[in-house]
Amino acid sequence: MNKKVLPFHYLVVITLTLAGCAGRTMIRKGIDAQHCSLAYLHDSPQATAKKDAKINIDEITIVNNLPDSAIVAKKRIIVIPALIFYVWHKNYECYIGKKSIQEDIPGFVHESFMEEAQRSGSFQPTKEAGEYKLRITIDTIRTSGAYKVEGHFIYGGFFYSYRTYQYAGPCDAYLSISYSLEKNGRVIAENTFAFDKKATVLKKRAKGGANLRKTFTTQMTECISLNIKAAMEKIVEEVNTKI
Repeated sequence: MNKKVLPFHYLVVITLTLAGCAGRTMIRKGIDAQHCSLAYLHDSPQATAKKDAKINIDEITIVNNLPDSAIVAKKRIIVIPALIFYVWHKNYECYIGKKSIQEDIPGFVHESFMEEAQRSGSFQPTKEAGEYKLRITIDTIRTSGAYKVEGHFIYGGFFYSYRTYQYAGPCDAYLSISYSLEKNGRVIAENTFAFDKKATVLKKRAKGGANLRKTFTTQMTECISLNIKAAMEKIVEEVNTKI
């Protein structure tokens, strides 16, 4: 809180500046400016024996990918302007875009599956054509989170006070993924799985939220990584039982 004598003609400038902080454009640019890396933690149990079966892992198909850039959608905006006080509550829903992630998602999924299959699979993954072929399709991948900005400005002639708060999260990452296992051109197994990962709320009490938006974007990316990891382990586990 700040208190000092403030000429009245500064009132409009300050209130508009404070209320305009962390608007849709600023939030979107803050998310797009990050270049977070997807990570894959190899902690699944290693297969103790490998079968002779070799499975060709086809390129990953993706139906509904992330948007190119972040999307920041208004959910609820409340502004209460008055002569001596100004209050604002802004609620947004933020969707991460491909700009915020270093890796190409289909390429990352393909590489992650190859590594997971080598680790915990009872088969041998390969890029060469053979008796078995595995097709993986990402039906839907998305991650979003709430972003809230609120504050107030009070003008009393000989003093003013203000507070601003920013909150991010919780973020919610969703992944729908399917696979099809073929043997000599005939489908012998197929299935679809859905994964939903949530993270906690982040809070920052400050005039600006650059660090908050950075942490928020990292958090959303980590949720994508965890969903991909869960999907790769599940597909490998099921394919193990089909050969």
